[in-house]
Amino acid sequence: NLSHTTKPPSIITPLFIISSSSSSIYPLQHPLFIHFLSLQIMSSNSSRTSIQNDPRTNTETRRKLRKDYQKLYAETLDAHKDIIKRDRDGTKQLKSILQRGNQLHESIVHAREGALDAQWFTTTSKYGSESVQRIEETVVWDIDEFARKLCSKYRGDSEDDPIDWKALGAYTSQYYRRAPVLTFMNGPLALEAKIRKKAVRKAKQLQTGKSVRPDEVELEKEKHNAEESSKHVAKLHKRLYKAYRHNDKLSFWRIVLDPNSFTKTIENIFYYSFLVKDGNAGLRLDEGSAEIMAAPLAQTEAEGHERHQSILRLDYETYLKIVDQYAPLFVDGMNLSTQA
Repeated sequence: NLSHTTKPPSIITPLFIISSSSSSIYPLQHPLFIHFLSLQIMSSNSSRTSIQNDPRTNTETRRKLRKDYQKLYAETLDAHKDIIKRDRDGTKQLKSILQRGNQLHESIVHAREGALDAQWFTTTSKYGSESVQRIEETVVWDIDEFARKLCSKYRGDSEDDPIDWKALGAYTSQYYRRAPVLTFMNGPLALEAKIRKKAVRKAKQLQTGKSVRPDEVELEKEKHNAEESSKHVAKLHKRLYKAYRHNDKLSFWRIVLDPNSFTKTIENIFYYSFLVKDGNAGLRLDEGSAEIMAAPLAQTEAEGHERHQSILRLDYETYLKIVDQYAPLFVDGMNLSTQA
C-alpha cells in the first residue's frame, strides 16, 4: 500500500538484464538497463502520487466509510425476517440494501474496508438464497382463472364484446420480444407431467459350466472329512487295544506322541478325545510315577465311571521336552503312534 509508506520501496538492482526479443544478456552499464530502471522509478512515483491525491484515501473518509458499512450490516441483520418472507415489501427492502451497498463499494480503496464489504455481501447473499429456497416448487397455476382475469381486463363491459387482442399483445410484447409467427393451439392446456421410466439394465449372462450348489459342496466336503476322522479314530482304537494286551501300564504319550511331527501329535490327541467321548478309552493318573496312563474301556465299564472334562494345552516347546523324555521308548521301534 503506497499511501502508507514513509519511504520509497526498495528496488532490487540486478547485475544483468536479459532481452526477451533477442535472447541477449546486457551488463549493468548498458543503456538499455539504465532506460529500464528509469521507467520503473517513474512508474512507482506516478502510482504513489495518484493514490495519495485520491480523496477516498483520506483518514476521515475511510473512517466514515467503515461506519456506514457497520450501520448497513446491522440493518441487514435486523431485516433478516422481512427479507425471507417472500412478499413484495421484503423484496423492496433487499433491493434497497443492495443499492446502498453498491454505492459504498465505489468508495473502497483499501483492504480494511474491502473486508467489511465482503462480510456484508456474504450475509446479504445468504439471506437472498434463503428467500429463494422458501419459494414453493409445487405452485400450480389455475388456467381457467387466468383466462377469466384476462377476459375481464381486455374485454368491454358486456360478455359479448370481443377481447381486445391488440391491447393484450402490446402488454405482453414487453416480455416476449420476438417476431410474431403463425401458431396453433393443439391439445389441452393442462398437461400431465410424464413420469420417466427408469431403464433396468440386466447383467450379461455368461456361459459357464455345470453349476453346483454351494451347500451341497459343503456337505460333501464335511462328509468326506467325517469319514476320514472315523478311520483315524478306529485305527487309533485298534493300536490301543493291541498295546494294552502286552502292557497294562501304557503311557498316554506312547499312543499319541509322534517324535517326528508336532502336527501329527496334535491330530492323535484330537482322535483320542473322540475315543474318550464315546467311552472306548480313558485316562488315569498312575500313583507311583504320577504319569498319565491310557487304557481302553469296555462299554459296561465306561457307563460305571464318572466323566470329567479337561483342556489339554500343548505348545511346541513343551512338545520338544516330551520328545526328549520319551525318546528312549521309540528307539526299539515301539512308537505306537506311527504304526499302521
